[in-house]
Amino acid sequence: MASIIISSDSSLTAARIAEKIVKKNGFSVVNRDILPEAAQKYNVDEAQLKKALDRPAGIFGMPAKLKKQCMTYIQAVALEKLLPDNIVCYGLGAHLYAKGVSHFFKVRVLTRPEQLIKELHPAGTAPENKAEKIIAKHEKARNRWSRDVFKQDESNAGLYDLVISLNQIEEDEAVKMILETASLRQFEPMTYSINCVKEFLMAAQVKAKLVERFPDCRVRVDGENTVIHIQALKRNAKKYSAVAKEAARTVPGVKHVEVHILTDFIGQAVESNR
Repeated sequence: MASIIISSDSSLTAARIAEKIVKKNGFSVVNRDILPEAAQKYNVDEAQLKKALDRPAGIFGMPAKLKKQCMTYIQAVALEKLLPDNIVCYGLGAHLYAKGVSHFFKVRVLTRPEQLIKELHPAGTAPENKAEKIIAKHEKARNRWSRDVFKQDESNAGLYDLVISLNQIEEDEAVKMILETASLRQFEPMTYSINCVKEFLMAAQVKAKLVERFPDCRVRVDGENTVIHIQALKRNAKKYSAVAKEAARTVPGVKHVEVHILTDFIGQAVESNR
């Protein structure tokens, strides 16, 4: 059966839906409980991983470079946990980096406004005009978060196989809809879709080796080929290419590595003006 990836405008709603799915079908859960493992594996503060999931980059958020590192580490561990079947995953942004896997059933659950206000507002209630502003601010922050690292707007319905609003649908009914749809034949794991997860995982593991030194690196795995794109000054191209190849080959399963150097035009201009 498909693995289910839940996205929601409310972390509490996502957790409740996931818990009910587990009780009905015995799925295993992948959520923020993996953060201690990610922190230990990549030698990073667990609190920083939590910040990366909750705050956009910027002056009042966290540095963009650190955020990219943390999200790469989370992604690598999350994808490893998503390799088996019958998983329900939430709270890790997986709907943004597990794209293109046919047996990952991605669902967006929208909370009732009054329920969302209880979660967002200290008093638990707010006047209607103020409530709308609070929810709009929350949505704006979440969309900014998804664009920061993944260049995607998580409110875009096109990212999901199913979008459910709880305005008139009870949570138990939503769970039933999710399980019925996830059981459709087109969401069954196949050799191709399983290999896609393995390739995404290997790419994330390679990127985790590179991201501290090359925060804007891009990695793609296609069969036995690992393709890396990094930015560098022309005079550093050969050196950095060798560094990237050496790091990538420390990841189990990596065979052929290609490194493509993208000219760092900003760095080049700064250097030429010195």
